[in-house]
Amino acid sequence: MSNDGPGSVELLYTGPTTGKITLNACATCTKYPSSVFLDPKKVKACTGPASKYPKATLLLPAGNYHFLQKRAGTSTSTGGDTKISKTKIEPNYSYTNCLYVTSGF
Repeated sequence: MSNDGPGSVELLYTGPTTGKITLNACATCTKYPSSVFLDPKKVKACTGPASKYPKATLLLPAGNYHFLQKRAGTSTSTGGDTKISKTKIEPNYSYTNCLYVTSGF
């Protein structure tokens, strides 16, 4: 998990195991233009050097998971912005995920 956003992110997950991690804010990261106005393929989030982003590693047993991402408020993002997702984690497989912020309308 990496954070390409100006605020910290709390990630809660539940499935075969339950837990919570917090990714620190990225000091040099900013919001990206909303894909409502741009072709999503043109949004270049999470493309900088990997060392730029705060990150954490989760070692999860295989199974179905529900995730809740909650972003902290900063001068450039609204506190409490959330995203809910679910995914199936397969055994012996590595996943990557980079979180970022888009500007509103």
